[in-house]
Amino acid sequence: MRHSFSRRTAAAVLMCASVSFFGAATTTAPAEAVEPTTPEPAGWILVDAGTGNVLASRDAHTPRPPASMVKIVTALTALDRLSVNSKISITAKAVQHGSQNRFPNGMQAGQTWSMKTALGVLLVSSGNDAAFAIAENVTPDVDDFGAAATDTARRIGMTESTFNDPSGLDDEQSIGGGPLMSPYDVAIAVRNARSVPQIQSWLATTSYTYTDPQGVSHTLKNSNSLLTGLSRSYPGADGAKTGFTTKAGGTLAATATRDGRTIIAVVMSSADTFGWAQKLLDQGFATQLGAVGDGNEKLPAVAYTSFSQRKALQRDFAALATQSTASTSSGLGAATTVATNSAVSTSAPATTSDPSRTTQERNGNVATNSDSSVSTLTFILIAAAFVGAIIARRAQVKRQKARRLAKRRSMQAALRRGSLPVVDGKYRAGMRTGPPVASNVRVTRGRDAD
Repeated sequence: MRHSFSRRTAAAVLMCASVSFFGAATTTAPAEAVEPTTPEPAGWILVDAGTGNVLASRDAHTPRPPASMVKIVTALTALDRLSVNSKISITAKAVQHGSQNRFPNGMQAGQTWSMKTALGVLLVSSGNDAAFAIAENVTPDVDDFGAAATDTARRIGMTESTFNDPSGLDDEQSIGGGPLMSPYDVAIAVRNARSVPQIQSWLATTSYTYTDPQGVSHTLKNSNSLLTGLSRSYPGADGAKTGFTTKAGGTLAATATRDGRTIIAVVMSSADTFGWAQKLLDQGFATQLGAVGDGNEKLPAVAYTSFSQRKALQRDFAALATQSTASTSSGLGAATTVATNSAVSTSAPATTSDPSRTTQERNGNVATNSDSSVSTLTFILIAAAFVGAIIARRAQVKRQKARRLAKRRSMQAALRRGSLPVVDGKYRAGMRTGPPVASNVRVTRGRDAD
């Protein structure tokens, strides 16, 4: 017995030593999913992003304080009205609004920031001053930003939310008492944001290093601990937004992609947002592709296009319009060349090291979903214009042929009626119809010879 016990003890010691020895090599592996022990969130929703099907939910249509999750809508509203290359002016009010920021980001009154950097601060470190500054540049009176956000939200199908404070504050410092969003509407916002590379890339960024206008370097860390390499790393996690206020509690919108399938989980008013999001994401990936929940609910189709995307489409369409005549005369080959060049110029990723672009874009491996949709829409517009030009040309040819045929029939009818033209005393069939023209022949009677 003693011998057996000593062997078991030795084995246990060896196992512990092995775990201790190899532990350092596995610290970067995703954490094991732990069943949450906190009460179920007051409201949540689980969605298949590809199909839009709601897989499961609880009280998903009740508006609640979203805290900083509303910053996704702030970003959508900004890029709905301003170019990603815009400049953002920083006011004293914006700096004051950022007094609750978790990390200093260098924003000071009187500075001018690029929209790209402001979006990075907004979505990576959840900067309240960045949210306020962006809102002030969208609508000079920040109190009007709620109406602008509502307009953007309604156009993509969000009908259960109220917007006012662009940062999600809901205390005495907030604008209008703070926003309200339902889990269903949050999922709509997340799904549309994923189609915009200038937003999705920031939502997936674990850390962001930049230099402020004063020349000071800052490194901001994403609070979404589900992202790869962070404390609650979840396999396939690729974005979305955290939030917390005393009134809202913990909030989290999380996305993960595996084998080409993306699941969205939204958790509101929870003491363990990451634990419940992991549980819901696991549940989502366990469902069969194409599955629907008990209520057969479905999110509206992605309908968002940014200001920059619309401008690009307008440029492509204007270029097409200037070449429409040439395309019609030169045939399908020229139109195909135009379509190909337009699609390539629209979807080709830039080769810069801009941190607002995803890793896949920087490596040049794949285009973003938004770039793909823009190039596809551009090709469809070009193809539709080309087909329209062909149809218009055929209609024109038919009209010309019909006019020639009608003219010929009219002439034949005139000939049958006997209304033949008379020129110089002779019938000249085929020259004109109508009354005979005056003859130049004059007949005079000569005198009889004596």
